[in-house]
Amino acid sequence: MNAKTLLDADYITRNERAVIRLFYKDKGIRTVKEIDDFEPYFYAVPDDIDELENEIKNLNKILGTERLEMTDLNKKVAVLKLILNHPKDVPEVREQVKNLENCKEIREADIPFTRRYIIDSGLVPMEDAEDAGLNVCAFDIESYNPHGDCRADRDPILMISYADSKGMEKVITYRTESNKNLIKDMNLDPGVFEFLNNEKEVIQRFIALIREREIDIITSYNGDNFDFPYIRDRSGKYGIKLDLGIDGSEIRSERRGMNLGVKVKGRPHVDMFPVCRQAFNFPRYTLEDVYEGIFGETKPDIEARNIHEYWDSGDAKKFKKLLIYSLSDVTATLRIAETMLPLQYELSRTVRETIYEGSRMSSGQRVEQLLVENAREKKILVPNRPSDSVAKARSRTSYVGGFVVTPKKGIHDNIVLFDFRSLYPSVIISHNIDPSTVNCECCREDKEKYIAPTGQWFCKKNRGFIPEILNKLIAKRVAIKKKLKAETDEDMKKLFDVQQQAVKLIANSFYGYLAFARARWYSKDCAEATTAWGRKYIHKAVDEAEKFGFEVVYGDTDSVFVVLREEGE
Repeated sequence: MNAKTLLDADYITRNERAVIRLFYKDKGIRTVKEIDDFEPYFYAVPDDIDELENEIKNLNKILGTERLEMTDLNKKVAVLKLILNHPKDVPEVREQVKNLENCKEIREADIPFTRRYIIDSGLVPMEDAEDAGLNVCAFDIESYNPHGDCRADRDPILMISYADSKGMEKVITYRTESNKNLIKDMNLDPGVFEFLNNEKEVIQRFIALIREREIDIITSYNGDNFDFPYIRDRSGKYGIKLDLGIDGSEIRSERRGMNLGVKVKGRPHVDMFPVCRQAFNFPRYTLEDVYEGIFGETKPDIEARNIHEYWDSGDAKKFKKLLIYSLSDVTATLRIAETMLPLQYELSRTVRETIYEGSRMSSGQRVEQLLVENAREKKILVPNRPSDSVAKARSRTSYVGGFVVTPKKGIHDNIVLFDFRSLYPSVIISHNIDPSTVNCECCREDKEKYIAPTGQWFCKKNRGFIPEILNKLIAKRVAIKKKLKAETDEDMKKLFDVQQQAVKLIANSFYGYLAFARARWYSKDCAEATTAWGRKYIHKAVDEAEKFGFEVVYGDTDSVFVVLREEGE
């Protein structure tokens, strides 16, 4: 309870100025710190810096400029840093500057204002989260569905279930003609099962609980795309504001690719559905399947299409089963959250991103965030995201991937697995694979340069940006694992284990990021060379195993399965 952790960040406008708000849990108390002297900026790469600076003087909304020398891949370039008054001015000014005669290119104009502040200030979201006494809740809804699907404009919420890390568990529902006579005889715990008068009161009670219980993090299972939007729409029917934000603001949905994200200001919402989809390889991702997959236990279940029948049945057993099912949904969600949140905390800390954003990031987005953050420290210009046409052209290219040894049919005993530890990260580090080092001019005639099996060469004189970052990550993981091995306290061992898992997840994502068509630091040459060296080392491992009398029965990318056949077999 003595720690201070940054839960969320945003900005508001006051007196035509952008004011950053930092939402903390500090020694058990929620605080909001305001920053009113940070100004948005981006970079212009000039053809002629003197001429560009003169042209910019004629533009409004630019507070000032600053001349800097930065690195663009492997070249030093002069740039102009353009400082603005407000983030909303960035799109307009960006287009104006981009069209000036002496502007070659605009950089870093698409980095969100709040994220830019976190990067520049060195803040670490979720730092010491485990010691901050965070109160986490989960919620889940059941809705009426006589038509099969549920529609918020037509079908009411039947109950909202709630559970939090301080031990409260509740199912909030309401009396109807079909259930009011059943409730008296069901012997239900009134501290858990609340029966109100109507749907409106259920929604109001849910809002009140979040506030009264001083919740710091809200979790759900598919709350982004179902539960929260449904409650919001039903709230609107009754003129209720779903104002769950610390500042009294309403929840806000935002488009995130094919899905939605629901943001609650100062009280981050973490949806366990995308978290679990990314973390586990299960055949299905229903709450029941994920719960069983993680804990090896089953939970009460009801076919979703039958929920309205249980509600309308007038049967005490069916109605009680529905209530227990609703409670099991929320307790299962909370248990999953308590299992998965420590990893999310560590991932947020590693890439220095708020947990709302971090928990919804793909592995490639985490890599990119880490690179953007480190680019500032090294005065490296962040590449722009590719246009749709460029990304499509990239995605149409292909190259040879990892080597696979065709599995030998049969039942094999005494199998030994040889596994390359972090094969692709090791290849990238040891051969200095980076967009800034590929086919460098300084090593063209150098016989000692790193030459890939595919023909590309990589610089041996200047350390690449990505290998340097990866090397730090690998060293960090090795150090954490040493602490883990020496630690005797079980709680500390769990913490160290989560830390090393987070670093491993990010480090193992770098190769895929290089090949991702929409990556800022995309490089087909780098990705192709990485897999080529990987194949070379696997082939060598296979040859060495066979020399020592082992039979290789299978191999894939970074591992080889072998058996030692005895004579006469």
